[in-house]
Amino acid sequence: MLTVETFKVNLESERFHLLQTQPRHFDALYQVASDPELWAQHPQSDRWKPDVFKRFFDVGLQNPEGCFTIVDKGSGEVVGSTRFYGLDVLEPSIRLGYSFIARSLWGGGANQAVKHIQLSFLFNHVNAVYFEIGEQNIRSQKALAKFPVESYPQDERAIAVGNLLYRMSRDAYLEMMN
Repeated sequence: MLTVETFKVNLESERFHLLQTQPRHFDALYQVASDPELWAQHPQSDRWKPDVFKRFFDVGLQNPEGCFTIVDKGSGEVVGSTRFYGLDVLEPSIRLGYSFIARSLWGGGANQAVKHIQLSFLFNHVNAVYFEIGEQNIRSQKALAKFPVESYPQDERAIAVGNLLYRMSRDAYLEMMN
């Protein structure tokens, strides 16, 4: 049976550990998140501020489907965070987002590698994965364009006004991987 507990796992690849976020991860995550450039195109562009990031972090800890702290296996450093959220057991589908990764890893395939870890796991449990990205967040839109996603109409599934919604099916992902 598919429940939110299904997604509270640790994941890994050759390059990254995705660990369930714990309160002890705050300082290391904030060290990454305190870079204002990370949030420049994001709808909440002040997330680099300590009090704003603390609220974001606390919501991640409360997230029913869990929240991941991304650790670079080579250096052992915390390099970012990501979440699963919005489980729909009827479709079945889930959302993947609230992701950020250290600028030192931008352009090196890290975001794509982390997404592959997550998608490989998710498509063992769901038929579709949704992504919600701010209209002004061109960087995230370009990153997502490397995957077989389709634009999805904004309807009751959209969490925030001004966000774009994308959907990836299990079949499209598996076809891309073959």
